[in-house]
Amino acid sequence: IRPYLRGQDITRWSSPDTGLFMIVMKSSENYPWPWADAANDGDAEKIFKREHPGLRRHFKALESFTDPKSGKAKGLRHREDQGRWWWELRSCAYYDAFERPKILYPDITWTPSFSIDHSGVFPNNTGYFIPTGDPWLAAVLNAPTGWWYAWRRAQHAKDEALRYFNTFVEEYPIPDRPDADVDSAVASLNKLTVSVFTSRRAIHNWLRHQWGISKLTRPLQNCVTLDADGFVEAIRTALPKKKKLSASEIAELNREHSATIEPARRLRGEIFALEQRLSDLVNDAYGLTPEEVQLMWRTAPPRMPFTPAGLSTDVAPDDTNEDT
Repeated sequence: IRPYLRGQDITRWSSPDTGLFMIVMKSSENYPWPWADAANDGDAEKIFKREHPGLRRHFKALESFTDPKSGKAKGLRHREDQGRWWWELRSCAYYDAFERPKILYPDITWTPSFSIDHSGVFPNNTGYFIPTGDPWLAAVLNAPTGWWYAWRRAQHAKDEALRYFNTFVEEYPIPDRPDADVDSAVASLNKLTVSVFTSRRAIHNWLRHQWGISKLTRPLQNCVTLDADGFVEAIRTALPKKKKLSASEIAELNREHSATIEPARRLRGEIFALEQRLSDLVNDAYGLTPEEVQLMWRTAPPRMPFTPAGLSTDVAPDDTNEDT
């Protein structure tokens, strides 16, 4: 049983735990299960039942059923991409690569979202991975330069999303690693983004249980960017129009902002500084001159990862990256 991510769960620098899991039943072509060499389906299932009775009961309930809409037989037994036996996953020559450090990224993305995984997580078919945990590679792929390049070379999808197909990623030009300590910066970004995710999730849970706000507005989805007044206003907008905030309720919102959101806002400042440092290293590694960096920002595509300090907002787009 392994942690599981969908493409939409893969985010920049670190992908938070989703609470989703996958039962990884490798094909007998790739793994020596006790039933791997059984003579037939019936014998194999008897061994499966003996060795893993709980899993077998779970899979048996999903083995075969009739689709109420189409009337066709559905279920694990009727899949085209199954293993040697109906309860197994299809054959895969690189199962072990899932367990090793890797760089995850979504198939469809609105901003560079590469994160290093050390937990053995399994993405589904809307997420891909590069079989290495190299921090420099993650820094290059997440850099503003990378998004500028991808916008011009990767395939575009609807709503201005990009598709990171293998043919694009395999030919991505990677500059030589600098002498600077990239590893510690990327490790810090991983930890900091986890802390920001945790704070944001805590606020979302608090809003749902304490205030009955289950459908979050865009400002509340990215609540860690709000100051105290903006947070109160976002809550006011999300509540029913007839609901008026009392002085004590506003005080409660301000206390929660101070306790949970403000620390996350400070962490975002640290993230920004580390991102800018890595971006400068990547630009130097590519050999970009200051004039070329300015040109990159003047011709920046939508949703660049961040706007560097000292660059006016009429040159670069606003920071719309909800992940950091």
